[in-house]
Amino acid sequence: MFWEQNKVKGVRVLDKITGQEEILSTDFLLSSAPLKNIIKSFQPNPPTNVLETATGLPYRDFITIGVCLADSKFPFNKDNWIYVQEKDVRVGRIQLFHNWSPYLVPRKDLSWIGMEFFVTEGDDLWRKNSTELEQ
Repeated sequence: MFWEQNKVKGVRVLDKITGQEEILSTDFLLSSAPLKNIIKSFQPNPPTNVLETATGLPYRDFITIGVCLADSKFPFNKDNWIYVQEKDVRVGRIQLFHNWSPYLVPRKDLSWIGMEFFVTEGDDLWRKNSTELEQ
């Protein structure tokens, strides 16, 4: 990434078929890559304090377990998720995917519920296999 005056001006892209590299200029850039990773590609390098701060950012991973319910009474409305505040359960958020978009479920009598478990890559829950999760 090429930046100037606190603004991304261009990106280097690679055509994996031809092997050709090209620099594309940008007016705006939207990336889903973690900032701690993408900051390392900035040219010229950002100031040391910016680089240290960005690379030190912690990220929360999560595991989602989805359940599709038939004939459920969950309403279709604006609520997309519910945060769970109970300290004695591991689930952190319950998603109501059918409220994100009606296209996520094939029929109106179905509800798609997702339970999100907040984890850190490599922790005890992250390392469990599907058989262990069922117990």
